[in-house]
Amino acid sequence: MNYKFILFLCILISSTATAQSDACPGSDSKSVLTREPSKVPTTIRENPLHPRPRPNNNNDRIIYWCHGLGGDPTSWARVGGVTQSQSIGQTIPGYPARKVASLFPSYQQFSFSTAAADLHNKMISMGDPICAANGITDKTINFAVGHSQGGLVARATDKMLHDDGLESQRRFGGIVTFGSAHGGAMILNNEALMYQMGQDACTALIAGPADEQIQGNPIVNFFIPNETFQSLTNGFCSFAANYILPIAFKDQQQPITEDYKVGAAGIGNLNGYASALPKVAFYGVEEEPVFYRVMYNLMIKKPNDFLPFEANPDNQLVDVYSSLLATYKSKYEENKARVEYLESIGLPCNGFQWAFSFAFCAIWDTEYWQKIDRRNAYKKGYDWLLGSNDYWKTVIGARTSSVVQGTAYECYCGIADGSGQTISEWHYPVGSPADCPQSNDWWQWCNASEYPVYYTVFQEKENDGVVIAESAAGFPGAPAHRLAASNHQQMRNDVNTKQRMLEVFAGTHGDYFVTAPR
Repeated sequence: MNYKFILFLCILISSTATAQSDACPGSDSKSVLTREPSKVPTTIRENPLHPRPRPNNNNDRIIYWCHGLGGDPTSWARVGGVTQSQSIGQTIPGYPARKVASLFPSYQQFSFSTAAADLHNKMISMGDPICAANGITDKTINFAVGHSQGGLVARATDKMLHDDGLESQRRFGGIVTFGSAHGGAMILNNEALMYQMGQDACTALIAGPADEQIQGNPIVNFFIPNETFQSLTNGFCSFAANYILPIAFKDQQQPITEDYKVGAAGIGNLNGYASALPKVAFYGVEEEPVFYRVMYNLMIKKPNDFLPFEANPDNQLVDVYSSLLATYKSKYEENKARVEYLESIGLPCNGFQWAFSFAFCAIWDTEYWQKIDRRNAYKKGYDWLLGSNDYWKTVIGARTSSVVQGTAYECYCGIADGSGQTISEWHYPVGSPADCPQSNDWWQWCNASEYPVYYTVFQEKENDGVVIAESAAGFPGAPAHRLAASNHQQMRNDVNTKQRMLEVFAGTHGDYFVTAPR
């Protein structure tokens, strides 16, 4: 049994909006939406008051690498570092350094407005000296690359300067976003679901192993009955999910998140602004199970723990999860089989059996009820593991359900006596009214009837493990491009990052972004 993994799951699931950090009943019927978000034409509108500068092929230009929620200036360190310069003998194959100066500004995370003002000031204090040193007179030749929340803050800065009539003071002229929740992040709306998931994980995964430990130790079992232990476990898990973990993950609970919940005024106002800047949005579509892949890169090995563009593996936690799922299933089936065997030999004892053989019943009944408890405990953990990925997709808004009405049919038949009184009747389901036999005579009849039935239908949307694809692709006026098998964390330093940044510098997503190799 992997106890460390159980503890890990109990901790990681309860962190509100943690997965955005740079630091990082019904039918089984299911319909899956796999359509790629619609592409936006790549035409870039010119702003007559703020002409788009020509590509910079001579002097360095600045790239402002903007971190996401809970991040810091190191969040883009790997990619930003090798984009600016590479040491002799330590070059990145196929990715030459560019004529850029990489800057990593941080910003206050109270609201869009405070973050935008702070980011603008940081661009001035950090970037203006470099512009002066490199002879950059038009500072809009520089551009911003934002991950997750960082892309939204870059957009908010652009909007702030436009609204205040200060476009001439803009320190960047283009925006590239990776995994930014342009349509809002449902994970922020579902804080209560996330806490509940953490609490459920704690109680479900502890139950089976704890039951074995208690029942295997007569002294512990005597002083702490199983019911008492379950009550203590539930209390601890509830306390941890509601008090301890929010403190541990307070960096991911910044007030700014109120601005980009789905339906929030902040994100609505931002999307109501038609920016004329060159722009492009990249969105990730992770492989299943998305929960365990994104959590690996969030909690186990973060993107910056890999060399540049090598944060591609994400299967380690998936393998551990599969092993744990198999263990819980095996333990459940083993105890279930034992319960069925004990029942087959007449357990639990009735009053006569107890009177006839007190010793036999005392021993075998005790084992019977212990196996019942252990079977149920491991079933609880198995069910949680089995549904954990789907539950997580519900939390992030990638899995929704709806109730639809259908029609079912039954055939009602009966037999009447000579006076016409029904003496026997029966009914059974049929696929259609035609499947109900025709009445043969007045004394024997069959009639078909219909009645409404209701089904729960699930719809799933592509996502990066945190943000759904249609949200990350919903940057108004920007072309949107897919990052296949890239989760919300990986996209800052994996092979997709490399390929997309090469495209950006080559002008694939607009000639504004063309940047010559160093």
